[in-house]
Amino acid sequence: MKDKLFEERQYLGANKYSLLSRIVLALFCFFAYYWSENPKPVAVLGIPTAAYPVQELGNSGQLFFLMGMIILVLSALLVFVLHIHIVVTPTSVVIDGLWTARK
Repeated sequence: MKDKLFEERQYLGANKYSLLSRIVLALFCFFAYYWSENPKPVAVLGIPTAAYPVQELGNSGQLFFLMGMIILVLSALLVFVLHIHIVVTPTSVVIDGLWTARK
């Protein structure tokens, strides 16, 4: 297109609030993995935590680690998925994306 006045690309994973929530969720999964693998009480910053409540679950810690890794990989892939592309020209506005294509 010639004579573009404005062009913007928005990506699904680039929203800082959703990215922050996914990172916090992944950190929770990694903390739960560590807690399940080390069931002894641990003092974090002087605050003692309780022991892991269930000892006989077996592989629950590995599930937490797997979920944390899946969340991080999904977040990394979403940064490259184009959500919407807006182009403003003197005669039209083109909105193109995953769910729309309008002029």
